[in-house]
Amino acid sequence: MGHIFRTSYPAARRQGGKRSRSIASRIQLLCHFYSSPSFLAFFLLPQGIPRPDRFDSDPASRFPPPISAPDSHRNPLPEGVPSTCTASRTHSSSPPPLLIPLLLPIFLVRSSPSSPRPRTAALPGRGVRRFGGGISLCLPHSVIWLGRRRGFGRSIGHRRGEMWVAERMLGERRMRGINRFARNARLTVVCLFLTVLVLRGTVGAGRFGTPQQDLIELRHRFISHPQQRALAEHHDAVSKSKASSAAEKDEPEPQPRSLRDPPYTLGPKISDWDEQRAAWNARHPETPPFLNDVKPRVMLVTGSSPKPCENPVGDHYLLKSIKNKMDYCRIHDIEIFYNMALLDAELAGFWAKLPLLRALLLAHPEVEFFWWMDSDAMFTDMAFELPWERYGPYNFVLHGWDEMVYDDKNWIGLNTGSFLIRNCQWSLDYLDTWAPMGPKGPVRTEAGRVLTKYLKDRPVFEADDQSAMVYILATQREKWGDKVYLENGYYLHGYWGILVDRYEEMLENYQPGLGDHRWPLVTHFVGCKPCSKFGDYPVERCLKQMDRAFNFGDNQVLHMYGFEHKSLASRRVKRIRNETSNPLETKDDYGLLHPAFKAVKTSAT
Repeated sequence: MGHIFRTSYPAARRQGGKRSRSIASRIQLLCHFYSSPSFLAFFLLPQGIPRPDRFDSDPASRFPPPISAPDSHRNPLPEGVPSTCTASRTHSSSPPPLLIPLLLPIFLVRSSPSSPRPRTAALPGRGVRRFGGGISLCLPHSVIWLGRRRGFGRSIGHRRGEMWVAERMLGERRMRGINRFARNARLTVVCLFLTVLVLRGTVGAGRFGTPQQDLIELRHRFISHPQQRALAEHHDAVSKSKASSAAEKDEPEPQPRSLRDPPYTLGPKISDWDEQRAAWNARHPETPPFLNDVKPRVMLVTGSSPKPCENPVGDHYLLKSIKNKMDYCRIHDIEIFYNMALLDAELAGFWAKLPLLRALLLAHPEVEFFWWMDSDAMFTDMAFELPWERYGPYNFVLHGWDEMVYDDKNWIGLNTGSFLIRNCQWSLDYLDTWAPMGPKGPVRTEAGRVLTKYLKDRPVFEADDQSAMVYILATQREKWGDKVYLENGYYLHGYWGILVDRYEEMLENYQPGLGDHRWPLVTHFVGCKPCSKFGDYPVERCLKQMDRAFNFGDNQVLHMYGFEHKSLASRRVKRIRNETSNPLETKDDYGLLHPAFKAVKTSAT
């Protein structure tokens, strides 16, 4: 059959027994073997490949007996060597075809250092070299000898017997194509492996984890005790079954309200709330609606979804947000209410605040103003006290501009992420007028079309509470406009995109207590949606800027106790003043520890 690796190993044929014995060369030969066309030819042959007896204790028996010269040049095989596998030291049974790739590397690579090297056996008319310690592969019309020590031997026979079995079966042109494909495939596999290796080391933590995390996971999966894995799987199955059963027990959501149904209402109509509330306050003088002559009793209202955040880190930022609001409320003597319940399934999303505010108005007659603030808004001026005396004649206070709402009818002329609403009959009536656009389904969709058609520059989407507020004020200004105050003297709502990058400038040039563009009262992260996986802005940018805003406000709180963050991007803190034996004589830089504006409750008479 000729040299089975004729094209793959020209150097091996020239060097013969002078080839290096290193392990690297053996591995290289093995790789060439797998990628050579002859390897493919082994699987195209109909008969099995014999397996030698590798466990023969006699070292001499590892070499086949000498083969005599052929009688004629027409006979490709010498006498005594049949075309079957009986001439080699083999077992009677051949291995399954799928085991051939596993057996051949063993015979090609494994060798004994003490095995003697056979001598060259000359045949009449042609010099032939044989190598010992190998495997004799008996194929029709030829005997293939694979060496185990110095390389791969040469077949014995006539020139016609040196033809490749693969070339005889497939043709020379097709074999060249197969050889070219094997080389390209080998290079492709190596490049793919290197690419995956580089990516796994540089991508870092995320959806695919890190190599260290992969090792930990593999160790936990394959090395941990089987009983522990079984208990964990059982626990997961039980948890999933309980969750599914609990979901089945929940009441199904109501059918969306159609356009033919009666308009949505928040509850029974109340017409004498001012009288009822005044009578209740008269019976309870210990909780007056005003803490002094100017400052009213205020309750800050905020909340979040009852479900966990889709983005796991979002829950952490919700915690930062509520901590920020609690600090401001403690300093300014404001009550706080945090809601995580959806009080009405029809009013979800933007509209969930409406039924909550109505319920709080009716349940807390002692509170004069309710201050709604979205969960993605933070206080960044802890020293600013709202000008309560300015809002005496008004029942609704929002951040906005009169000309943009009443003249331009612009849907962003005001913002409903932070507003004040008074506890009175007027507010109940306004909520009843505001709510009918909110039910999800056809009603909200149709209301969104009306708002897009009427308001300036509004995109096409379902009705939202802010657009509905602008629409009501612009179309019914005579009824509602006199009691609505659009505040723009300070930042009751401040857009984060124009504020967060200027915090260092503010720290250098100004002091807290201004509340405006120089030191904003509220920084509102409109469009960030830290609880969701997607938002109007990149999540990484939003979270980074939210950290800065939180630390900017938190520094003002920590100053009361002699600390501050090392930087606006750092969670670590540093001490900014030394301890003293007279702590009551120490004043914080911003005057928040015992502020003069903090209201003093009036005594009941």
